[in-house]
Order: sequence, then structure tokens, then C-alpha cells
Amino acid sequence: MASSYTSAGEFSDSARIRYFKATEAISKGETLVVTPAATISTVAVSGTADVSANYPCAVATQAIEDGSTGACVVYGEVAVTADGACYDDELVAAKSGKVAPAADSATGLPTGVIGRITEGGLDGAIVTMFLGRVV
Repeated sequence: MASSYTSAGEFSDSARIRYFKATEAISKGETLVVTPAATISTVAVSGTADVSANYPCAVATQAIEDGSTGACVVYGEVAVTADGACYDDELVAAKSGKVAPAADSATGLPTGVIGRITEGGLDGAIVTMFLGRVV
């Protein structure tokens, strides 16, 4: 089933939004890694490797210039771009500004999980995920 959203970065009315300072240019809909700070936390695009579950993640709701402050979803339903096929109810990790199926660790448990797909799609498609929901 295709996402009911038309572009990455769109979000539900119940999603939690926070403002962050960008440490690089960020496009709308990219998955981000949050670096907590005492004043205003910063965000950067998730790297090519799966993000550790120890880092908070967010999704940009707008394009943010390097050094500027912008809005990001930190919890709730949000549209993102799939890196590989992402199926309904699948656990996903942040990867290269997108989401990808979470890889299994040596113990057989998924690693770097940031959310669960609610409306899946194929590679490159806009999919809907619940950021922060893993059960």
C-alpha cells in the first residue's frame, strides 16, 4: 500500500515537533541524528551506516540551511523515503537520510531501530512510519 502522504517530511497532526539547529544543509523529509545540547540541540543527516539506537533521531519537516534553525518531527507519524523495500509493520533504521529495514545483529535482534512502518512501499517510494514506535 502506498503512503497517503505525497512527499517526505509531511506529518500527522498528532506528531511532536521540536526545533533544532542544522550542522549541514538538510532537505525536507531526511532522517536526522540529534546531538543533545544545553541550549539548542543540533541535527545532521543520518550517515550511510545504520544509526545506533543510542542516538535520538528526527525527520525534517522543512529544508534547513546550515547553521539555521528548523522544525523536525521527533515522535509520531511522518512520511519518509524508503532505501530498499519497507513493508507494513517492519522495523526500520535511519540510513543516508532515508529509512531502511533494520539489520539484525549477531543476536538476531534488529539494530538501530527508529520506528515502525505503517504504510510501506518499494525502494525510493514515500512510506509512512511512526517515529519512536517499535512495539
